[in-house]
Amino acid sequence: MTSRVKDKVGGVNPQTLDILKREITRLLKRDKVYRYNDYSIGQMAEQLNINKRYVSLTIRHCFNTNFTTLLNVYRIKEAER
Repeated sequence: MTSRVKDKVGGVNPQTLDILKREITRLLKRDKVYRYNDYSIGQMAEQLNINKRYVSLTIRHCFNTNFTTLLNVYRIKEAER
């Protein structure tokens, strides 16, 4: 097994994870998708044009949490302002 394969997370290379992390952050900070009560991981995946498995994997790996908790963190931060 090469080190390149070992560096992959769930079959996704680190560069792709970094891109997805930036895109998820953009949706949260610029588009404020967390404001929609019924916003789902499926909707985020559709907006990013990827499978929801990759959204979940990226959030778990890059944000150390899950989709729902990530949205709630942004909701709480906004409520505190």
